[in-house]
Amino acid sequence: DLAQVVMLADQTPVEPSSPDLYARDFLEGGDCWRDRGCDVLRTVNDVERKNILYQVRYQLWKDYRWVDLGLPDPADVPTGEDAVDPGDPRWAILIRAWISDTAYGDGVTIWQSYAVEVMVPRDCRGFVRDGTEQNRDDGDWQTDSCGGGAMRMQAMWSQTELDTSVSDVIKLAATRTGMSDGMEAYDTWLDEH
Repeated sequence: DLAQVVMLADQTPVEPSSPDLYARDFLEGGDCWRDRGCDVLRTVNDVERKNILYQVRYQLWKDYRWVDLGLPDPADVPTGEDAVDPGDPRWAILIRAWISDTAYGDGVTIWQSYAVEVMVPRDCRGFVRDGTEQNRDDGDWQTDSCGGGAMRMQAMWSQTELDTSVSDVIKLAATRTGMSDGMEAYDTWLDEH
């Protein structure tokens, strides 16, 4: 289901920190990726981010790739042979994003920024809790890959310079909130469509 959100040319409904501008152009795969007719979707996005710390406009390159998690370990595939999934495919989406130029905005300079994401189905074919696991910091997370929907993870690295002195705690909170709000917006959009 998440693939249909990826295909929105106007990403503002699913990007709360870009309420006015997040326009996506499809460079490759726009006509075949959603239905897995091709493996790769390449996009370039005109983005204007707004948060409590700054406002900035930049170009974001973002690629998406379908990956069959049912394929064997590459080390187990003889040299020169193609990997073959012996069962039903288990499709995940891998994503990479980056800016290619420094972005200058109101209160900020983003020298460089990179992100990787993964969207994995919660279909009972991945990690299943057996009761011996312990959550970090005594957390109460109880579900596993059988929970339905998808597990999503995003990691971002950015070299950002703010014009005003702000504590690292506030920077981290703004970043974390922006990422979390975006994932929740995906869910909301899917529920409504």
